Amino acid sequence: MPVVNLSVNRLNKFLPGIDVDKILQVLPYVGLDIEGKDNEILRIEYNPNRPDFGSDYGIVRALRGLLEIETGIPNFSYDRAGISYVINVDESTKSVRPFIAAIVAKNGKLDDETIKQLIGMQEDLHNGIGRRRVKASIGIHNLDAIKFPIVYKAVNEDFSFVPLDLMSSQTIKLILKTSIPGKEYGYILEKTRKYPILVDSQENVVSLPPIINGNGTKVNTCSKSLFVEVTGNNQKSVEDILAILAITLYDVGFEIQNVSTCNFNGSTYTAKMDPSHIDVDPHYINTMLGLNFGINQIVKYLEKSRLDAREINGEKKIRCSIPRYRIDILNAIDIVEEVAMGYGVYNLKPTVPSSNLTGEKSSLSKYIDIIRQTMVGLQMLEVLNSSLVSSKIQSE
Repeated sequence: MPVVNLSVNRLNKFLPGIDVDKILQVLPYVGLDIEGKDNEILRIEYNPNRPDFGSDYGIVRALRGLLEIETGIPNFSYDRAGISYVINVDESTKSVRPFIAAIVAKNGKLDDETIKQLIGMQEDLHNGIGRRRVKASIGIHNLDAIKFPIVYKAVNEDFSFVPLDLMSSQTIKLILKTSIPGKEYGYILEKTRKYPILVDSQENVVSLPPIINGNGTKVNTCSKSLFVEVTGNNQKSVEDILAILAITLYDVGFEIQNVSTCNFNGSTYTAKMDPSHIDVDPHYINTMLGLNFGINQIVKYLEKSRLDAREINGEKKIRCSIPRYRIDILNAIDIVEEVAMGYGVYNLKPTVPSSNLTGEKSSLSKYIDIIRQTMVGLQMLEVLNSSLVSSKIQSE
């Protein structure tokens, strides 16, 4: 399970007036485990299905809701136009790593701890949603070192540039053989023998995804504006990762702007950050939780979970608005979970079932047991495999 380090000093800054002991009490009720703590650092373990918890900004965002400091969908605004920042996608990337989406984050401030948080989140996103960079990978760059438009294209292994933290140019072939990320992730590009790169209008290499960035766009505490790109072979994964990074950088204090992506087929694409919606019957929520909430109560608890909700006139249903970064919310049962968290899991009381009936094996299970015992008695070996296997692999 991934772990995030929370600085006590930063928590005091983000949640003024809230005692650390109170925070420790609340953390488990947003689905977080406390792995360890000392006077300065809390080590927090989170479930990979909540990748927005990959930094202290995401955890504080959830805590602010549960503590009723700030409820409802978090504030997020961005310039949707993307006119000033364009990526032209060459057709050569189609068979290599075809999907790319990006944003620009301007007029912000970075300190060492914030950079550590961003790097930690980046690696967790790589390993989780990105499937160790196979499905998607991230590049974070100093915007001031880049001249738009950018071209996203594929080149051969003899192409050379100056990789991150080096001073001299190297071929891609050498980078893959000698650098640590090249050795670890070079296999991703082995099949096609083509290598995707981002090059700005002055032919400076911004990135060789999913391996390494160019040295000229290195980010440090002096960087005031960032260019963030996500590339991959799965469009949803690319968009999901970008949404999480966008809200995080917004919370850091950056102004977010879209980047337009012009594909080789002539279409133009910009990052999609609009919330989604799920309609839920309040009766379903109450049935699942064994409670009897009114609509106003359900709306309040959803807002504490950092969602928005309202009653649909005439339909006796609740329309829930889910921020783009909450990629874990897929259907109505997830809304039930958010209501429970907003209500407070600690408020749920155990009850004795109304029925005293006991269950028993079905006739089919009894029949299979007889067959199982017979086959074991004939010296056959029984294998119980808990892995998920497709029917195609099983039968063909």
